Formats: sequence, C-alpha cells, structure tokens
Amino acid sequence: MASFRAVRDVSPLRLGLGMGLGLLIVGVIAIASWHIRTVLIVIFLAGFLATGLNQVVGFLVRKGMTRRWAITAIIGAGLLLLCGLLAVIVPTLAEQATAFVDAIPAVAQELAQLPFLADSKLTDLITPAHLSTLVSGVLGGAASAAFFVAMAVTATLLSLFILGAYEPLQTGTYRLLPASQRGRARLIGDDILGKVGGYLVGAVSIAVIAGTTSLIFMLIAGIPYALLLALIVMVLDLIPQIGATIAAIVVVAVALTESLTLAIVATIFFIVYQQIENWVNHPRVMQHALKISNLAALIVVMIGAALFGVLGAIIALPAYASAQLLVREFYLKPREVS
Repeated sequence: MASFRAVRDVSPLRLGLGMGLGLLIVGVIAIASWHIRTVLIVIFLAGFLATGLNQVVGFLVRKGMTRRWAITAIIGAGLLLLCGLLAVIVPTLAEQATAFVDAIPAVAQELAQLPFLADSKLTDLITPAHLSTLVSGVLGGAASAAFFVAMAVTATLLSLFILGAYEPLQTGTYRLLPASQRGRARLIGDDILGKVGGYLVGAVSIAVIAGTTSLIFMLIAGIPYALLLALIVMVLDLIPQIGATIAAIVVVAVALTESLTLAIVATIFFIVYQQIENWVNHPRVMQHALKISNLAALIVVMIGAALFGVLGAIIALPAYASAQLLVREFYLKPREVS
C-alpha cells in the first residue's frame, strides 16, 4: 500500500519520463546485444566449457593436487591432444574428406542403380547439375565452417582464462547480493553449476564412447572413411536425442554405397547401440547429474532446438535442470513450509 501511494504521489511527468528512460535503456541494451550476439555466444560457450572443466579440476583437487597444478594438467593434456590431432588425425581426415567429396558423383550413380531407387522420382534429382550444385554448396559452406571452428577455438581458449579465475568470479558474483542471502545463494549456485558441469562431462564422455565404438565397428565392417565418419558420430552425439540418429543415417548412407548387406549391418549396429545409449548411458547422466525423466528430456530438447538450433538442443537439458532447481527452492519449498 505504501509503495502504491508513493507511485501515486509522483507527478505524471516524472513518472512518464522515468518509464520512457527505462524503455530507452532496455531498447539500447537489446540493440547492443543483437549487434554483439556473436561475442555473447562465444562468452556463453566459454563459461559453459569452463563449468565442465571445473568438474575435472575439482576431481583432481580431491585426489591431492592443488588447483593451480590441476588447471596446468588440464591445459597440458589439451595441448597434447591438439598436437595429436594436428599430427595424426587431421591429415587423415583431410584425405578422407577430399576422397568423399570426389566420390559423390560415383556414389550418386550407384544409388540410382539400386533396385528400390531405380523406378522412384529420386533418380530425377541425381543429375550432374544437381550434384555440382550440391558440391558448390558444400564448398561454399567451408567459410562458414571455418568461422565456427574459429569461434570454437576462441571459446576454448577463453574458457581456460575463465577456469583460472573461476573461484574469484564466483566469490565476486555472490558479493553482489546482500550478506544475509549469500549463504543460500552460494548453495543454490554451486548446485546449479554442479548440474551443468556434471552434464557436460557426462555428455562428452558418452560422445567419445559413441565415436570410439563406431570407429571400431566401421574398421571391422570395412565401411570407408571410418575416421571421418567416427568424428561425425562423436560430434553429432553431443546433440541429445536426435544427434545420434542423424549420425547413423550418414554412416548407413555411406555403407549403402558399398553394398546393401553392409548398410543393413550398419543399421542393425546403430539401432542396437542407440538402444544401449538411450536406456543405459543417457539415463545415468540424466538421473545422476540432472534428475530429468526421458520424456521431459525429449520435450525440452525439441523446444531448445526449435528456439536456438543446435546450441539450444545442447544447453536445453542443463538449463531446464537449473530452472527446475530454482522453482523448487524459491516456489515450492516456501509453500511446503507455510
């Protein structure tokens, strides 16, 4: 009532100027955020990665390392991994990717001659003109791919700087709150960061397992471009629910160029593996790190992908888990007490 009277006593001119100034500030912030959205995305990704790496740092600290040496060990491991990629995997990937692009016309002709495609309208689309357009589009998208790679590298390097200043940043953020609320805010904030970090570590582990398992299968089965396809499987598997299916379609399509039998074997492998991943690996991550049911996870990922694309699909689950925690702490618990 007192606040209502205070607002009522303000002159209409001052009230209008205040509201106009507030709307102007909001508009300026929105426009500025739109123009620097790329920078904001990089900063967000860096913070997301730093939160996951902080889980690894915490694990090493619990094993007896100091935080400084734990961060140094992570940076050293990252540099060794990067050197290994540049020295061994990257040349092989480049060779396989070039061979794959060069083989697209022959692959299209083989697909067109398959019995179940020969009489379909799909053969009308497999023409040299369409194929050249497809290749041009792929090559034209190389610049965009390079841009996203540069963003990923920048976000990774920035995440290391954030990781080094992780604890001071946390302490400084909590100090913005009144002293009486800092204890509870720290508990809730640490819980949220733990969920996000645990999910990220679990998702990366699952993706690495998927890529490694697929690589072993493709090498045994004789599917071409095994290393390139395994990397595609690992990257796409980071997208919850739908990424593994997309990766399986890519691998089966390549296997189909060798033989129908090999494509069927690849299909069976990915169906079996995805069942194991969906009902064993992912539920462990959801239940232990996020405590989200499979139905809720599917719905949240679909909404995140529709709103923000691939990035939305990746961050949808930890964002939902964080919102769920906030609702429980600030909405449900006070009502249970009262």
